Amino acid sequence: MILAALRYPVLAASLAMAACSSQQDDIVVPVIAPDTTTPGGIYIGQNNTQSGAAATTVIALVDQTSRIEIYSSDGGSLLSGLYSTTTTNGFSAQARSFALGSSSSSSGGSSSSSSSSSSSSGSSSSSGATPPTVNLVGSFAAESQILASYAGTDGTGGSYNLSYQATLYQVPSTLATLAGTWVVQDAFGATITSFSIDAGGGISGSTTSPICTYSGNASIIDLRFNVYGLSLNESCTSAGSSGGSTATTTALSGLATLLPASATLGSTKQQLVLTGASASEGRLFRLNPSN
Repeated sequence: MILAALRYPVLAASLAMAACSSQQDDIVVPVIAPDTTTPGGIYIGQNNTQSGAAATTVIALVDQTSRIEIYSSDGGSLLSGLYSTTTTNGFSAQARSFALGSSSSSSGGSSSSSSSSSSSSGSSSSSGATPPTVNLVGSFAAESQILASYAGTDGTGGSYNLSYQATLYQVPSTLATLAGTWVVQDAFGATITSFSIDAGGGISGSTTSPICTYSGNASIIDLRFNVYGLSLNESCTSAGSSGGSTATTTALSGLATLLPASATLGSTKQQLVLTGASASEGRLFRLNPSN
């Protein structure tokens, strides 16, 4: 039989194919559901402070592994750090807290916390001091919510009640989706912040005041979800005390996402959100399409 197969290879192959085609094809392709074991997601919720001030709306970006970014819908604050979980759905995080300048754009905006003075393209704090650390402790229900109380080294405290947004998060991520030019315009339509992203995720950008340039890249974390990794290098130039100029360079890391137009999300247009932080600096860019 082996000799026959060797002598008549075409006949042997035909018989093998016929044998396969005579069987009923009952192969079932499983549906791959989103990971339900982590708190990964995009959340909208409330920051309830112990001071008794009115609750503020916040948006949280949480990746599938360890990164969490929480920013206020008005662009005034950013929490940037790392989280961990337990097998019983316990949730904890340690993050740096940045008080940002308010958004200066009519649709979106850019905000930062740094040692520079306030500016039109992203107001910033004037302290430049080491930001306070915030510890969060609570629980999560996958694809549902995160409930956590927090306490900061600056004496602040409160709680977050965050609700999972499936329609925002469960959108496939591709770098080509982010490609294009994204801007912030002032109230008169002048571009004060501009970022360009190529099809491979490469980023270049600039702001007019303060005068800063940016380079870096966005990266895929999980193809199933609308949260991206972000790495940026910032180089800023400011007037020196003796009449010259001073240049500072900062490496920032964080998350990015692409959100639809929504008053709750802080923009009347589609917006690309970039969050980044270092040990002393925090950045939040909410950019709109250039056209």
